[in-house]
Amino acid sequence: MRTLTHRSGLAMAVGAVGRCALIIAIAARMALYSDNSNYPSTSSSSSVASAGGDGISGINHRCSLSRRHHPVCLPGRRFDPTQYDEIYMLHMRKAGGTTMRVFLKRVAETHNLTLRVSEGEPDTTTVDWERTFRVTNLRHPIQRAISHYKYDQRWRCSSASTESLKRRKFVPSERNVKRTFEDFLHVGDRQTPNSRHPHRLWTCATNCLARWATGHAAYVDVAHDTETARTLLEDAYNALCQYDLIVNTEWLANETYRVAIEKFFGVDGLYDATQKASKKLFCAKKSRAANAKVPLVIWNETQKDLEAGN
Repeated sequence: MRTLTHRSGLAMAVGAVGRCALIIAIAARMALYSDNSNYPSTSSSSSVASAGGDGISGINHRCSLSRRHHPVCLPGRRFDPTQYDEIYMLHMRKAGGTTMRVFLKRVAETHNLTLRVSEGEPDTTTVDWERTFRVTNLRHPIQRAISHYKYDQRWRCSSASTESLKRRKFVPSERNVKRTFEDFLHVGDRQTPNSRHPHRLWTCATNCLARWATGHAAYVDVAHDTETARTLLEDAYNALCQYDLIVNTEWLANETYRVAIEKFFGVDGLYDATQKASKKLFCAKKSRAANAKVPLVIWNETQKDLEAGN
């Protein structure tokens, strides 16, 4: 499988969010780099940490050149808790959201605020949004889809199943997968909306960030239904513009970025939250070990479909 370094789907749309003055941080890989050659590798967290000149210093350089607020600039002002009653987080699944939930819980407790989280769908509750600080998290959409599959869609992780990673004698292989990556990509998120939760999307492989941001749970064939796809991305853009902070969770491996977020909230412990989050995920350790033992191979045709769907 080749390294994924292109702009695709929501990645391109989110790049346009630079016009939103409220957003103080956004996925650098989606908005900072103007061409593919400047993207750091997305193959591992270590590559993010070592991005160096292409990373945090590049953010500061472009901010100084623009002389204006930019979504990838490091936070330059302090969070004022007296202006809010609560923090709301839209948790984008398999995009580092658990880390931010752990950290924001500490932030809320420190400043005596309420933390409200929705996962798999946006919150449509009628609240005083003027008194709500809104946060969400983003990750490269293709890497997010692959991570989602490897986490709990490749092998079962329920103790109720006889063929599960939770079973001591279970030996993971290509023959006992829950579903192939091709099946996950082509069928996995063609779900029928739940009557009780019509906007909830739990398992997702294509255009997930846009669908979660808008509550559009239904599958969109972006390769053929271009009009619907364009509307979805425009709606996602407008929805993301309403947030006060969008965190690029891939950049949390970079200490400068991590510390800037801590200083903004006046609360430390973001690195600790990263470590704690990895322990909270119910299948992380076992699925990580299984995927290391049986590396995932994505064939060229599937790769094309993955790129087209995101």
